[in-house]
Amino acid sequence: MATTVYALLPVFLLIAIGWLLQYYDFPGRGFWQPAERITYFILLPALLVKELAGADLVGLSPVPLAIALLLATVILSAGLIAARPWLGVDGPAFTSIFQGAIRFNTYVGLAGALTLAGDRGVAIFALVSAIGVPLVNIASVVVLARYADDQPRSLRQQLSLIGQNPLILACIAGIVLNIGDLELPPGIAPALDMLGKASVALGLLTVGAALNSTHVRVGGTNLALTAALKLVVYPLLVGLICWLFHIVEPTREVLVLWAALPISSSAYILARQLGGDAGLMAGAITVTTILAAVTLPFILAIAG
Repeated sequence: MATTVYALLPVFLLIAIGWLLQYYDFPGRGFWQPAERITYFILLPALLVKELAGADLVGLSPVPLAIALLLATVILSAGLIAARPWLGVDGPAFTSIFQGAIRFNTYVGLAGALTLAGDRGVAIFALVSAIGVPLVNIASVVVLARYADDQPRSLRQQLSLIGQNPLILACIAGIVLNIGDLELPPGIAPALDMLGKASVALGLLTVGAALNSTHVRVGGTNLALTAALKLVVYPLLVGLICWLFHIVEPTREVLVLWAALPISSSAYILARQLGGDAGLMAGAITVTTILAAVTLPFILAIAG
């Protein structure tokens, strides 16, 4: 476990630096929101396209990955929906608990996969993201459209929101390039590589800068439940499915890492846009990001 701790230490150091920079108002409060937007809409999609397009997928079948992710997500989602009457929460709060249980922070995941398994880990994580990003976004949008408002959104509105997600579009582009054995035009691949490298460090800094204790104090039981589902239940469920389907390292390690990641900041944006409990979502993002520094090494050790 000590090896895992040391491997993940740089990830959480960058998150801590981001929090310190924001706390001391450097380089200024107006910096972080545009930085997060450029990372989410430009830098991270560039990394996903580049990694998926050039990934050596020989010996790496997407079918077991897809089965593990789909099974774990369906089981957890169905369990939450079935338990909703007994949770004692309103619709918006339920959607934030649901989102918090399944959404993952891609910035932390990519950095973690790189430190744990090198370039091979990044390629596996990119493939996992190509399956997982559409999966959790579709599930989140459907649940938000159904439960966040008294008047559920239409199927057309739901599909429009899913189709506009830059990470989904980047994954589709990367997979098409890889499967079609297509080469990017001269100069494009190095440009994507430069943009992608910037996404890891800047993404982690923005994660730290977004930490906010204001909503943590009022989260209560809902916050504890969300953190437990995301950091413990979901990754152990993925680990169990990997064991049942004989998925071995390093794929199993990356899959469990993916499931054990803290919640992404995009979950807050989606909650705010579609009527979820944005305050609860912000608190859950902060709590899971802080606790993941402790839970990730233990979960990876158990699942390994």
